[in-house]
Amino acid sequence: MRRRPTRIMERYRITSGPMRSRTADGCNGAFMFGILFVIASDGRGWDHVSVSRRDRCPTWEEMEEVRGHFFLDAECAVQFSPPRDSERVNQHPYCLHLWRDQTNEVALPPTILVGVPDRPLSADEQRVVNEKEAQFGIRKPQ
Repeated sequence: MRRRPTRIMERYRITSGPMRSRTADGCNGAFMFGILFVIASDGRGWDHVSVSRRDRCPTWEEMEEVRGHFFLDAECAVQFSPPRDSERVNQHPYCLHLWRDQTNEVALPPTILVGVPDRPLSADEQRVVNEKEAQFGIRKPQ
């Protein structure tokens, strides 16, 4: 998580009432980015940003916008789906969370397993694509 808030973050920081915070709190605090309500904290070894709306869950684009304000481009922030039999907590029906472990790097799947990148493929990546095309019966246009 960024160590200092950006000017945009400061513009949207909630500075009065029970959710108030100040610049000295760093990126911790509550923020109103238009219709997105954001609460951010960086304690107990985790960076955490919750993003909510009143009418629906935030979209991917909205989450990415908020992510860009609070996290550095090189940082991996994730959304978790905990095991169903764990202690799940839901304080708000339209809230999503971004998390970053401050001490451990998150393992990421190879890009080719997520989707075909917009660049020339390595021989290994092309092999994966060919395997998946064969597995799912996808024929290349002739």
